[in-house]
Amino acid sequence: MWPVYVQLTNGKTYGCDFIVSATGVVPNTDPFLHGNNVKIHFHYKSGLFKSLSLIFTVVLLGKFNAQGLGQDHELLLRCTKGQEYVKVVLSGGRMVGAVLIGDTDLEETFENLILNQMDLSRYGEHLLDPNIDIEDYFD
Repeated sequence: MWPVYVQLTNGKTYGCDFIVSATGVVPNTDPFLHGNNVKIHFHYKSGLFKSLSLIFTVVLLGKFNAQGLGQDHELLLRCTKGQEYVKVVLSGGRMVGAVLIGDTDLEETFENLILNQMDLSRYGEHLLDPNIDIEDYFD
């Protein structure tokens, strides 16, 4: 008995402890599909948690990991422990990627900033200031 099951498009069903869903990302499934002996371990101390329910929204936009940018980029970070993690990738003063974990409500705003290629260099670290309602500012 597994807590959750996933049925693949090939008709196979697998039981698992949890499912991580990623939209817009090409997963590397080769180690799992070609018979390699790959084992994934999750460690926890018994008795540390009675129960644990965590659901985090994860959004990856553009060049979220600065892929292909070399050394010519800048990272801005905002992290609120247990609530959110926001990383913005800037190149030439323009947003080219972002990682959003948690309920940040920044997905649409950052997507538009990436698509519009607006020069954000004058905002500096204030771009991620939690006291500024960036969604309304750039709307």
